[in-house]
Amino acid sequence: EQLQSLALLEERERIGMDLHDGAIQSIYAVVLRLEDCAERLSEPSDEVRAGLDKAMDDLNKVLQDIRSYIFDLRPQVLHGDLEKALDDLVQSVRVNALIDAELEVEGDLNGALTEEQAVPLFHIAQEAVNNVNRHAQATSLRVKVTAQSRSVRLEIVDNGVGFDLEDGKASDGHGLRNMDDRARSLGAHLSLESSPGRGTRVRVELPLADVRQ
Repeated sequence: EQLQSLALLEERERIGMDLHDGAIQSIYAVVLRLEDCAERLSEPSDEVRAGLDKAMDDLNKVLQDIRSYIFDLRPQVLHGDLEKALDDLVQSVRVNALIDAELEVEGDLNGALTEEQAVPLFHIAQEAVNNVNRHAQATSLRVKVTAQSRSVRLEIVDNGVGFDLEDGKASDGHGLRNMDDRARSLGAHLSLESSPGRGTRVRVELPLADVRQ
């Protein structure tokens, strides 16, 4: 079973690399050629110009979709190092989603958490970052973790389109229930701030003393 899981992870990684090195580069080359053709046309009609602009816009959307698929394909594992896993997650967003993402860690994160606490906390961060990648249309993302003697706080903040917290369909579509369930399983509290046009903030407060009693 472990060999099958390893083979599956390796296959997912290979597919992601093939998409990045093959399909993305080919589509990007087509976009550049279309842009060159548009510049070479001395006085294109409005219809021709609109058609070229639409084609380039559609191809750019395809590129973004493929980058999102690659992001979902690449496995994220802890290996006992939550800080490294979070850094890999953030770097993957920078490369594949072209979002200005950064990680800030305060305190001894790995020393503060057990493996049983670190894994669900990472999955919450992963789900929140996936939401930014899929829905937020953000250009900036900040993941901050603060480890103190009696608590750990995780925050994921983006500058995207946000959404209405009262909209049940939007909430369900953003995987909020899964994140909340994971937080509750830890004895942590998850809170969410968002509104249309003003980005989203996900915050998890994990009281270590309560969990370890």
